[in-house]
Amino acid sequence: MAKWIWFALFMLIVTVVLLIILLPFSNTGIVYNDNIGNMMLDHMSAPGQWRYSSKHQDISAFFERFCKCFCKTTFQTSYPYPEIPFYRHAKYYGQTGLRTDAWHFFEDSQTKLAYWDQVSSELRKCINYSLEDVNKTSHDVVIHMRCSDVPFQEKGHGLSLYHIQTLQYYDWALQHLNVTDEEEITVLATHKWKGNTENETVCHKWTNQLVKHLEQKNFRVRIQSESILQDFATLFYSKKSIGSCSSFCFMASIGKPLFVMPMLGAEQSGTYVKPGDIPSWMCPLPPILHKNVPDYYVMDLVAQ
Repeated sequence: MAKWIWFALFMLIVTVVLLIILLPFSNTGIVYNDNIGNMMLDHMSAPGQWRYSSKHQDISAFFERFCKCFCKTTFQTSYPYPEIPFYRHAKYYGQTGLRTDAWHFFEDSQTKLAYWDQVSSELRKCINYSLEDVNKTSHDVVIHMRCSDVPFQEKGHGLSLYHIQTLQYYDWALQHLNVTDEEEITVLATHKWKGNTENETVCHKWTNQLVKHLEQKNFRVRIQSESILQDFATLFYSKKSIGSCSSFCFMASIGKPLFVMPMLGAEQSGTYVKPGDIPSWMCPLPPILHKNVPDYYVMDLVAQ
C-alpha cells in the first residue's frame, strides 16, 4: 500500500514539473488577436446570419484554411507586445482568453502601429492562401464604402468609432495614391449588412453622390456588390485600395504597398479623439462627426 502511495506522489510531482516546464510554450506566437480572429469571425464565419452584401455564401472553408494557416505561423515565438493581448478561438482550441481592439488607434497608437507592421506580411500570406473560388482580378482602385448600420446606429452613443467620410477624404486618398483618370475606380456598395430598408435607401443615395463627384473629376467608376468573400477578395487583390472606418477593409488592406484608411479616431461625448500617431496611410482629416449631423436621413454628401 505504501508503495502505491509513493508512486502516486512521484507521478504527481512529475506532472507538476512537466506543467511548469511546458506551460509557457502553450501560448507562444499570436493565435488570434481580436483584429485577426474576431474581425474574420465577425465578418466571414457566420454564413446565413450576416447580410453584408447582396448575396450569401458559405465561407466556412475560407475561415478554416485561414485559421490553420495563421495559427501555425512562426512569426513570433515570444510575443513582443504584452500591451496587446491575444486569445485562442474556442472552436479550434477549446478556450477563449483576453480580447483587445488593436485597430483602435486613438489609444496607444504607437504600439499598435508597430504591431501591425510586424504581423501584416504573415497575415496577407495566409489570406492569399485561404482565398479559393473567387475572382482574383487585380482592379486598379477599389473604394470600400461602409454604410448600412453605420452611421445611423452610432449617433447618440457615448463612444463611437464609426463614421461616414467626407468627399474631401476621397479627394485626399486619390491624390495620395496618385490615381489618374486612366485607372478605373470600383466602389464596393455593400449596404445590407445589419441595415434596414430606410438605411439602405440613404446609403445608395450617398453612393451615387460619391460616384457623381468622382465622375465630375473625369474618373471612370463602376459599382460592385457581390458576395462577402468576393468583395473581400476584390479589396485584397486591388492595386490600390481606399478604405472606410471598417475592420473588413482594414483586414483586406493592411500591409499593401498602396492603401489608405480614414482617420481612425473616436468621437466621445461630442469630442473627437485623434490617434496619437498618424501613419502615412491614414488620412489626417476627420470624418463627418455625429454631433454635426442633426438627421442622417436628410443629409447629402457635398463638397465642404
